[in-house]
Amino acid sequence: FFSKPGCQICVSLKKKLIENLKVPFAERNIEHVMALHDGWREDGGVAARAGHEAIHQKVPLMMIDGRPFDYVKGLLEIKTRLAEGEEATMPDLPAQDDPDLPLPDFTEDEFISTVQKLCPKLDGICITCSRKRQKTFPGNYDETTLSGFEVKINGRLFNPLWSFRFWAKGTLREIARELERQYMKESEPRRKDAGL
Repeated sequence: FFSKPGCQICVSLKKKLIENLKVPFAERNIEHVMALHDGWREDGGVAARAGHEAIHQKVPLMMIDGRPFDYVKGLLEIKTRLAEGEEATMPDLPAQDDPDLPLPDFTEDEFISTVQKLCPKLDGICITCSRKRQKTFPGNYDETTLSGFEVKINGRLFNPLWSFRFWAKGTLREIARELERQYMKESEPRRKDAGL
């Protein structure tokens, strides 16, 4: 939830989240986020106040797992997903990855290791990961975003992973689980044909 201290719109939306969603959420100062991401500002130097107003008008204020959250349509879906979610208890991973921007600068080996630990359905499947210089904003290259990753499963480029460029706040564990979910969905027709 991106907010600006003293903004009544932010206060109102935060109140709705607390009263109706009833799940933990992280609040981020929009000025801090904008300072990290010049790509959100047309000239890289617009005032924080004007940028905050533009965020309210053009960019979803609430993001869950890095995706825009439609408050009305998404409430039931989010509650259901949280109720069915599987808690990760890995001693060598932080209890709560920091969803602040930019993304943690994890390595390819850390990514593969996390997938192996958290994704039993991908056990025995060859997964490789490499960094790739990817243009994320006009005139701006960022090698720490997920669009800078190229993932191959059993030697095939896994295209659904490119949707992660929208996962601005995705944590390492969330990304690993989403990779497993997308792979199982994408490979379902082949697995059915093989009788698996």
